[in-house]
Amino acid sequence: RIVQAMNEMIAACIDFQQPYLVQPIWKTVGKTAELANPCFDVFAWSNLAILKIPVDSWKGKKNKVTRSLREAVRHLWCFRQLLTVGKINYNQIYRGIALGNQTDKSFALNGTRTIKYMDHPRLRRPHFSSDILPALILNGGENRLSPERRFDATVFYTCKALLQRNPDG
Repeated sequence: RIVQAMNEMIAACIDFQQPYLVQPIWKTVGKTAELANPCFDVFAWSNLAILKIPVDSWKGKKNKVTRSLREAVRHLWCFRQLLTVGKINYNQIYRGIALGNQTDKSFALNGTRTIKYMDHPRLRRPHFSSDILPALILNGGENRLSPERRFDATVFYTCKALLQRNPDG
């Protein structure tokens, strides 16, 4: 019933959706840390798309509360509070609907779950090449990245290679 209620609410609001989140896109050569060429772009999510993802991600497992279902319940509870009280106490909702589970990754999504929403030629062939990194990351900012993170490491080593090719920036 939760998933059905969310789907009905999303369908009723579809004409009122607005851009909500801009997600950076970066593409590597296969599974390597080498950036593809071109490699950077952005993807814009609407507010309703963000609501739809946990609804679509719930697998319908009876008697099992998944991260996706918990997130859908949180969304519905937010709407209930907004309609009845006029404001949302998200911290109360977020912590109150933990259901004994960790909440730090409640909306964590990997590429295999988002690709069906993002399937577009710009994702397959992004617009910007790695040559823009020196213009984006200034004054040695790449040295402040955490190379244990995959994207940070990719940017760090790409910047180093670009600087070696062109030491004047």
